Amino acid sequence: MFNLIVKRLLQIPLIMLVLSMLVLGLTMLLTPQQRASFYVRNEQMARRIDEIIRERGLDQPFFVQYWNWLESALKGDLGFSKAVGEPVVEAIMNRLPNTVELTLYAFIPIIVLGVWLGTLSALRKDGLIDQIIRVLAVLAFSVPAFVLGIVLLAVFYGYLGWAWSWSAGGRKPPPARPAACSRRVPVLYRHAEH
Repeated sequence: MFNLIVKRLLQIPLIMLVLSMLVLGLTMLLTPQQRASFYVRNEQMARRIDEIIRERGLDQPFFVQYWNWLESALKGDLGFSKAVGEPVVEAIMNRLPNTVELTLYAFIPIIVLGVWLGTLSALRKDGLIDQIIRVLAVLAFSVPAFVLGIVLLAVFYGYLGWAWSWSAGGRKPPPARPAACSRRVPVLYRHAEH
């Protein structure tokens, strides 16, 4: 078991290298102007798109661009995220505490429930309860995470109204519920179709 873990850990850098090359290769399908548009934050920057292409080396061959990116990434510069409007490292650091908090809040009940159900299943091996728990476990692993997330949001936030949002300023009441979470099945169905 230890050898398998070490082997998998040693494969991580190679996998990351191949995946990063694949992602850059896919972005190379875009023109330099399209890739430079990710760095444009205002109208003034849009007028100097050719300068951005030269500064960022977006007109260079694939391996030159990859080397420049890899060198920057190893120094801690992961680039700029247009989605959040800030450098990627800052975006990660700003959101990391909330992610860790959410992970811990989810981790504790999952461990408690898993140990309890596992013990219950072991005590009644091959019985009805064991069979039900096995079916539920297979279903839980079979459902994609995004589908489970939507269902949990619809149930706990939309139907039961239990969810409250937390921010750095403290607890805030939930905003008005979207139509997809407000017990209106036809509206939910129309949202699911799209």
